[in-house]
Amino acid sequence: MIPERRELSTGIFFNRIPVDKFKTSRFSISFVTPLVDDDKAAKIALLSTVLRQGTYTYKTPAALSRRQEELYSAILSSIVTKIGDYQLLTFSVNFLCNAFLPNGEDLLPKALDLLGEVVFRPLIDENSGVFVEEYVAVEKKNLINRIASVQNNKAVYAAHRCTTIMHKGEPHGIYELGSAEAVSHITPASLYAAYRALLSDSRIECFYSGPDDAAPIVERLMAWVLPIHRYPRPLMPATVVRRAEKRRIVNEKSNAQQARLCIGFRTGTVLGERDAAALILFNLLYAAAPTSKLFANVRERLSLCYSCSSLLNLVNGTLMVTAGIETKKRAKAMREIFRQLKKTRKGRITDREFSMALKTMQAQYMGVFDSPAAVERWYLTRFLWGISETLPEFCDALTSLTVDDVTAVARKLTVDTLYFLRGKQDGEEEEDEDNE
Repeated sequence: MIPERRELSTGIFFNRIPVDKFKTSRFSISFVTPLVDDDKAAKIALLSTVLRQGTYTYKTPAALSRRQEELYSAILSSIVTKIGDYQLLTFSVNFLCNAFLPNGEDLLPKALDLLGEVVFRPLIDENSGVFVEEYVAVEKKNLINRIASVQNNKAVYAAHRCTTIMHKGEPHGIYELGSAEAVSHITPASLYAAYRALLSDSRIECFYSGPDDAAPIVERLMAWVLPIHRYPRPLMPATVVRRAEKRRIVNEKSNAQQARLCIGFRTGTVLGERDAAALILFNLLYAAAPTSKLFANVRERLSLCYSCSSLLNLVNGTLMVTAGIETKKRAKAMREIFRQLKKTRKGRITDREFSMALKTMQAQYMGVFDSPAAVERWYLTRFLWGISETLPEFCDALTSLTVDDVTAVARKLTVDTLYFLRGKQDGEEEEDEDNE
């Protein structure tokens, strides 16, 4: 599944992934815009739900739902994500392929028109000329609640705080949903202005996954965007700090029973570089997989944590190790985390550890082929930074990775941030932070 890619107009790209092994097809439109501040991020996040409340033709959520049912339960969805220094607002529709419809019905144009309605023909208040105040007010409340709910999951909250601290002053440090305060200040008029700006100056990436020809899809897409006065801005390289020169140590308290430890590393490696695949393999071998060194030793053998995992950001070149621990075991857990890193740097990796990590990596990336949305995400991430490597090429290259490749990327890691969210357990930690 390799996309057929072309630039339809300045800043508008169409990608067709020819595939006929699924019962459904998928079409998506992604708006890519720089992360600037909480205010802009909050407006983009709010648009993801406000635009799905009604359109010019389908003026209520109920009318939209009925139309989806009429199209054999086509699924409309929207999501706000963050890749590197950019915020992505993606709208998609999944619908049955024509081969599974009765009487030779063609569902493609109807599904495309529905998505086009949502994105390009939103419901506008006839009196104010902007979004409907009632819908904006309801979705503002929902978004504020969603932002607040992050604190209810301490694992998510701790990772979010560590990311914010680690990337302070960098675009990636901005939360893709903005802040509750920023959301509270949004008005229907300011949100509509943000919508018009998004249509005009963002990069637009469209993906179609299915068996149909591209021509009718491109025709409809261009009919939607040609009336828009566009002046898209070129994408700038992501902010990358190759090496941490100063270690940040932050301690905070929570009302949860379990404490959370996050260690943020600068990796010195980013997407598209020769050793990027080795860094992914290192991450699985060291922390991310159930067979990893941290899981096997910190959690299972020594019982120093309840859980442990890691988050790899190849675009900005960072890695975060996270663990749920008891406060009193903090120093021992950190010491063992760093000890396992030192062992990896020295090449003390068993054949079983290496082979299990490699098999996990190969299975994960081969599994991408089973989901059009996953294939889309894989290629979109690379297209945004001009990387032409295909998924099959990447999977083929995995077989050439060696232990030396893994140890080389492990030696490049430097500690940037130590974040600790103290829980309510009795007992204090036995000693201060251990050094790497």
